[in-house]
Amino acid sequence: MCAPKKTCQEHIDDQVRLTIKRLKKMNTPKSHKLAKEIEKCRDEDAYNCNLAACRLCRDKTQLAFAEAITKHFKKKKRIKFFTVIPADGWVAYHDIYSFDLLSFKRRHTTKIKRILPNDMCVIGVVDVSLNSFENGKTWWQFHLHFYLLGGRASEFTSKLRERFIKDEEKAIFRPVKVDIVPNKDLPSNAAYV
Repeated sequence: MCAPKKTCQEHIDDQVRLTIKRLKKMNTPKSHKLAKEIEKCRDEDAYNCNLAACRLCRDKTQLAFAEAITKHFKKKKRIKFFTVIPADGWVAYHDIYSFDLLSFKRRHTTKIKRILPNDMCVIGVVDVSLNSFENGKTWWQFHLHFYLLGGRASEFTSKLRERFIKDEEKAIFRPVKVDIVPNKDLPSNAAYV
């Protein structure tokens, strides 16, 4: 006889419990402090720790972002969605703690603002993935995801591609990727972002 399938909430609860257990097992002052914050966030309805390590707060933030994007684009049929992979977002696996996320964000926000026409704006985030090329070396790759608002995108896209170039040594073969997201797919796409 098979066990009943877990609901989404049960799956999230299990993940939160496992995260807390792993943090306690690490047995460092930082890990214990983080575990206490996540426990408090889980157990007290009015408390939000707003930590990236907290699945509950992450889900709330992603949902709020998706709702805002969906509301903003409700009259658009097709939305341009960009992924930009800067070479300076490549971080060796064990160097993740030395990466300066705020400087990275500031640097690339400025770079994009310089080429952005006055009748356009972007809404997006910095994301990070753990990558492995051909099952070899593992590294972190910080990158950008954003939606483009207003104006014609072709000139902006060309300028973006001039500024963000491929770096095959860091496995960046397509530093600028543009997708068209149909409005019906926007809620799930924005929740990913």
